[in-house]
Amino acid sequence: DQGYVTSHGDHYHYYNGKVPYDALFSEELLMKDPNYQLKDADIVNEVKGGYIIKVDGKYYVYLKDAAHADNVRTKD
Repeated sequence: DQGYVTSHGDHYHYYNGKVPYDALFSEELLMKDPNYQLKDADIVNEVKGGYIIKVDGKYYVYLKDAAHADNVRTKD
């Protein structure tokens, strides 16, 4: 709850603080549960196009509009 990790080539970096508003996200982090309903209590912070949410102890990116996922990247 006090920082985030970024992928950089073959290794990772840890940063303190909130995820930057304009961060890029791996598609693996998207909330894909079709039954999930956004709750204010789940929101950790707002990012471009959506929110970082915490559900059942795990973090996800919740997009406001999946058609505008400009900051989401595929794993490849």
